[in-house]
Amino acid sequence: MKILFIDPYGWQGAASGNRAYPNIGIAYLSAALKKRGHEVFFIDLNNILIAEHDILDQITNIAPTVICFSVKTATFRHAKELALKVKQANPTIKIAFGGPHITLYWDELQGDSFADLLFVGEGEHELAGALEQLVAETPSQTSPRIHMAGTERINAVDSLEFPDYTIFSDAVKETLKSGYPLISSRGCPYQCIYCSVPKITGSKNRQRSPQNVISELKQAIQNYGITGFEVIDDSWNINMERCKTMCRMLIEEKLNLNWTCPNGIRADRIDEELAMLMFQSGCRSANVGVESGSEFVFQNIKKGTTLDKIETGIKHLQKAGISVSGFFIIGLPGDNPSHVQESLDFVKRNIIGCHFNMLVPYPKTEVYEWVKQHGTFLKADDYLHFTTDLKKLNPVFETKGFSAFAMKKAYIHAHLEANNLSLIMPPHLSPLAYKWQYLKILLYADPVQIPSFLFKSIIKFLRRILSYCL
Repeated sequence: MKILFIDPYGWQGAASGNRAYPNIGIAYLSAALKKRGHEVFFIDLNNILIAEHDILDQITNIAPTVICFSVKTATFRHAKELALKVKQANPTIKIAFGGPHITLYWDELQGDSFADLLFVGEGEHELAGALEQLVAETPSQTSPRIHMAGTERINAVDSLEFPDYTIFSDAVKETLKSGYPLISSRGCPYQCIYCSVPKITGSKNRQRSPQNVISELKQAIQNYGITGFEVIDDSWNINMERCKTMCRMLIEEKLNLNWTCPNGIRADRIDEELAMLMFQSGCRSANVGVESGSEFVFQNIKKGTTLDKIETGIKHLQKAGISVSGFFIIGLPGDNPSHVQESLDFVKRNIIGCHFNMLVPYPKTEVYEWVKQHGTFLKADDYLHFTTDLKKLNPVFETKGFSAFAMKKAYIHAHLEANNLSLIMPPHLSPLAYKWQYLKILLYADPVQIPSFLFKSIIKFLRRILSYCL
């Protein structure tokens, strides 16, 4: 059977101006389907800009039996629109939808007609069978079939095939060399009020053995020529002893790989020994989830730790030689501009980098229910945590104490004060366009700085003119 995966256009990949980055879920599913004897094809819209008519032409040329869309909440709208056009142009092709968005919201979508199958949960063990059954049956309904794989989590994670990246573009394969994405565990037992991970991958942390992880890295060195990797677990270091063993094996096997933790690790699950082993095995940077530097806000989010413990973990990482950045969320319960400033003070106090994100209250999370009771949801076409296109940065809710305008202003101000301009400025601007964009940002978020900015710019311009004259 020919199975075609489509990863819809999103904010993460090269099509949005970022580095090429793979959809890891598709890579895992490709390996599982190939083992079952199926042919797998891939249209990667997240990393390659393709005109709609060219997409339809590619589908016609491939002539797949089934098309599988992998969707996140931010990509669902585009995926649905494309699926309806595909069905219109190729009515005999079966269409399946899966991914985090379907796992969370399948019950709200089951009456729609954009797909023939909604696959809920992890697909490595059951997707092939579900697709085979879908193709074999006679169409008898207008609404999609629901396959509930989510009720049986994959506990033997060491039994999974290693992800298959051969179906990805050369640009993605180039990214793999220095930043191979590694998932060493699934699920998270913590109950942070803003997070949907336990709903998607479960509240049990299912850990791969260090030996299995090292085997994947060895294969990746051989197949893709990797020189580094990124640990992107949602909860990598819950089991500190497992992580220490993994680090020791990296050292003993002499893989000589640099690695990072860009997805965020728990700073309260770092001791001096683990931090040192991380550095010795090649780790050079790690992001940690702080969420808020305000004690008042932090106590509302049920993170299961304290700010003091997070600061201690940060110090362990820094002492070992690892560069640390913190993730912060704007708009949590009780938040306001003064509490955002406390987060900035936390950054300065701990001398760390920072990434400020806008809160998106996803349905079925506790913070979603909080917003329903204490705030007002606003219409928004795109659900973005962060973006360099500030026109698209539209908060999806507001409260009496924190308006949407104030949230956006706080987001911009935080990056200005932290000197993280690359996170709010469009890439590849000319010097003049950069100054103009910067001036507009100041006008919106911090007009007090405008006279100083204009004065410095004029002085710099005059010095340049003077140097030409001399």
